Amino acid sequence: MPNLTIKEIEAAIISTLRASTRVAYINDEDIRGFEGVGERETIDRYLTRSFSRFPAILVVYGGATGESRDTQQFNWTVETEWGLIVADKTLRGTGEAIRGGPAGENPGAYRILDDLFDEMVGNRFGLPIDGAEYLRDRVVFVGGGIAAYAVDYRIRIVKQRQV
Repeated sequence: MPNLTIKEIEAAIISTLRASTRVAYINDEDIRGFEGVGERETIDRYLTRSFSRFPAILVVYGGATGESRDTQQFNWTVETEWGLIVADKTLRGTGEAIRGGPAGENPGAYRILDDLFDEMVGNRFGLPIDGAEYLRDRVVFVGGGIAAYAVDYRIRIVKQRQV
């Protein structure tokens, strides 16, 4: 069986989130892979440029570490890390972008983080992998009516060295 690629895992995460009822308040086109920040571009400008609507989720591959499972080094357990940058924006102020607005007008970054936790932890995304594990979350940018946080998950996969 061929090894899973980073691109395949990213696509499976995005597809799962787009189909999720937990984050159905986010438009499908606003859940996508990270395409890179322009030179000298700040994260708030990137978010505003990249999304026509908020809230939004960016899926970002964060790297991997590996450990051989046999003395021949044919089988490896690879721990990949995935960052999800969640962002909400409102003209009514940064506090509402963080905590949400009145009765469903906008969810706020905190709700998105909570809903992602429920969707991501243990999810296998239809792939032959271990379920995702929560690692950490942290603030990315807060100000000017935008709240952006990053939440990291670990996904373990097994790779076989192709000879």
